[in-house]
Amino acid sequence: MVDVKKLREKLGLNKKDFAEKMGVSVRTVEFWEQGSSTPSGSAEILLRMLDERGEMFSQFAKRETGDSANSEKSVLWPKSETEQFMSMLGKQQELISRHLDVITKRDEQIDRLIALLEER
Repeated sequence: MVDVKKLREKLGLNKKDFAEKMGVSVRTVEFWEQGSSTPSGSAEILLRMLDERGEMFSQFAKRETGDSANSEKSVLWPKSETEQFMSMLGKQQELISRHLDVITKRDEQIDRLIALLEER
């Protein structure tokens, strides 16, 4: 399991910015860091990828938007890139789900075969 606080600090983000990038509330980040809840679904996958391959995702923390009107630059990923990344994660999650379905069906078939063999 990913140590969310350690990862957030490694990326140099405060809770608010980290929560915005993850698409969750600050309270959710606090729950994760305290261990009172755990990330799931695409959030869990993204956290694992950031933890395991942080150098590949350094832009997660450093990317700036081109808002020159604002003296402080935003560190958020552009929405289109975030949506593409989350779409990719969703597709991977669907593929994993299909594989789990196949494994479950095979387990059921094996159980039926064992039951038939035991009857003989």
